[in-house]
Amino acid sequence: MLAKPVDAVVGRLMLMYLPDPAAFLRRIAAQVNSGCVIAFQEIDTLGFRSKPRLALLNECVFWITETLRQSGAHIQMGLDLFRAFLEAGLGVPQMMMEARVEGGPDSEVYEYLAQIVRSLLPMIEKFGISDANQVEIETLAERMRHEAVATESVIVIPPLIGAWARKMNF
Repeated sequence: MLAKPVDAVVGRLMLMYLPDPAAFLRRIAAQVNSGCVIAFQEIDTLGFRSKPRLALLNECVFWITETLRQSGAHIQMGLDLFRAFLEAGLGVPQMMMEARVEGGPDSEVYEYLAQIVRSLLPMIEKFGISDANQVEIETLAERMRHEAVATESVIVIPPLIGAWARKMNF
């Protein structure tokens, strides 16, 4: 994989698409210098939520997570980083979680979600999860904004979870 040993390996939102993330981490660890930092950040798509509960937001979250799940992506890879690092022989990783929490009429979350749905729409339809007529992509962001503002909701975007460890040779 690597042309020569390196001192750091960083990856973001990629392990969730691999069939065996621990095997990938093990292969990477075999090719890096002792003391190398190995750091990955992954998502927990089930961390999407709002208070009070927003029907349209939850429908979007379902479309996104179910599409990712049916495509083979590991939708909670962030929470499984701990186990993947252990199985790769990297020891107990340091970990952090971060999530945006927002609401109000000027939040970018509505457009963010609508763009994710837009990019996944062909797969959403392919898997029979929904269809373009139900999604109404051209007005989706505005409809979410209206619902959230009307109910004074706060929205939590799925958390990103980071894990890192140093490769140690004994």
